[in-house]
Amino acid sequence: AALVIAIPPERQGGEFRLLERHQLRGLDFEQQAEFIKAILGRYNCTYLAIDASGVGAGVYQLLAKSDALPGCSVVKVEYSLELKQQMVMKAQNVIRRGRLKFDSSWLDMVSAFVSIKKTVTASGRNMTFKAGRGGDDGHSDLAFATMQILINEPLDGEIASSSRLEMF
Repeated sequence: AALVIAIPPERQGGEFRLLERHQLRGLDFEQQAEFIKAILGRYNCTYLAIDASGVGAGVYQLLAKSDALPGCSVVKVEYSLELKQQMVMKAQNVIRRGRLKFDSSWLDMVSAFVSIKKTVTASGRNMTFKAGRGGDDGHSDLAFATMQILINEPLDGEIASSSRLEMF
């Protein structure tokens, strides 16, 4: 498991700036949820995507409660072939356009992205993306956590116009 903190683009075509990244190895779901709450307590969180498979299901249940992260939209992510393809396509687009910014010393982030490989599913009928589970890449958890942020922006990069209604 991994946690990545980013500032989203302020305008269409703007940069995603990664501020922090954390590997959450060896923590159970309650410990992960508490760690995430503590880190996000320092930020104005507006969006948190949680991979709800495995341990993440418990993390999602704890953080999706209305009082866990006030003002933060907690989104349950359930991976499918289509979602993985969209996430990788979006990440490739953002990276090619120089829109993903993070500290150049973050070699673990670079390694996480380059360890993701296109492969065929066990049935041989579909393409998917996988990463090895060994070494320091941690199954590319940092890359997939980052892609969960990037995919919050539509594939075309259009930021939905926001409207506001005030009543007195």
